[in-house]
Amino acid sequence: NMSMTEKMNYNILQNLPDYQRASYDYASRYVDGLIYQTGCQIVIGAGNDGDSSEEEPLREGLIISPAYGANCITVGSSNKNNQVSYFSSYFCSAPKINKPDIVAPGERLINSALSTYILPHVESSETSISGTSFSAPMVVGIAARLLQEFPMLKQKPILLKAILMESCTKLNGQTDELDFYAGAGKVNYANARAIAQNTCRYDSVPRSDIDANGISFYPVVPSGQKLRIRMAIEIPGDTSTYSPDIQTNVVMSYYRIVVQNLQGTETYLTTTIGDSTEYLTYTNQSGAIKTLKVTIIALGNSNNGEVIAYTHNMGTCYTP
Repeated sequence: NMSMTEKMNYNILQNLPDYQRASYDYASRYVDGLIYQTGCQIVIGAGNDGDSSEEEPLREGLIISPAYGANCITVGSSNKNNQVSYFSSYFCSAPKINKPDIVAPGERLINSALSTYILPHVESSETSISGTSFSAPMVVGIAARLLQEFPMLKQKPILLKAILMESCTKLNGQTDELDFYAGAGKVNYANARAIAQNTCRYDSVPRSDIDANGISFYPVVPSGQKLRIRMAIEIPGDTSTYSPDIQTNVVMSYYRIVVQNLQGTETYLTTTIGDSTEYLTYTNQSGAIKTLKVTIIALGNSNNGEVIAYTHNMGTCYTP
C-alpha cells in the first residue's frame, strides 16, 4: 500500500508526456529531487531508440525521460557478444549530464518466468525478449545485494552509483573509461563488492564540508599501474512545481582534482570537472611504488546542497 505522497509521486511520473528531444525536463528534475530528498537510488532504463527509426528519425538514439536525471543510474543494454545492443539508447544532449551510466544484459533474454508470464501475451513469434527495461532490474538486484551487505552505503545514492560505475568491466571495443554508448561499461557485482569491502577506495562528502583546502585521500600506486579516479555529483533536483513544458539547464558546480606526491610538493596532474559523472587517470611511470595525495577542491563560493562521491581502483591506501 502506497501512502498519499507516494501515490502522488507515482501518478505525476506516470502521466508526464513523452518528450521527443534530449533535455533536462521536469520528470528528470523530479527524479533527481526524489533521490536527493529520500536518499534512495532510482535505476532507469535508457530506452530502446538506439537503432534507425524511419517513423521518428529525429528520435534515433535519444535516451528517454526521466533517465536524464543527474542523480539516477541510467542503464543501457548489452548482448551476449559483450557489445552494446543495437537498440540501446545512448544520446543525451542535456549539458553537464553524461548518459548512459552503465549497461547490463538486455538483449534476447529468456527464462521460465518470461516464458510463462510475458511471452504468451506478446503478439510476436519471438522466443526471447529484449529491452533496457530488462537491463535495469539486473542493476537493481546488484544494488540491493550491496545495500544489504554494506549498510554504510544506505542513504548515499550517489556513492552507490559511483561504486557501480567504477566496478564495471569494459565491453568489446570499449577504450574510453566513459564511453558514449556504454557509459562506464557492463555492471559487475563481484567487482562492486570488492570495492565496497575496502572503505579506503571510496567516500561521499557534502559540498558544504569541503573547505578551501579541499578533501584529500592517499592511494598507493604500484609502478606501471594506472590510477583511475571516478567522481559523481548529486544535485538537489526539484519536486516543488509541476511544470512539464519547461526545459532547464542543470546547475552544477565545478571541482578541481589535483594529483601530487605524498608531501604535496610536486604536482603530477590537475583537471577541472563539472559534469554529473567524470573520471581521470594517472599512470605511475616512476619505476617504484608511489603514494599519491589526491585533493578535490570545490570551486566558487556557492553552497548549493550538492554531494560528491569518489572512488578509485587502487586496493591500498595510506592513512596520514
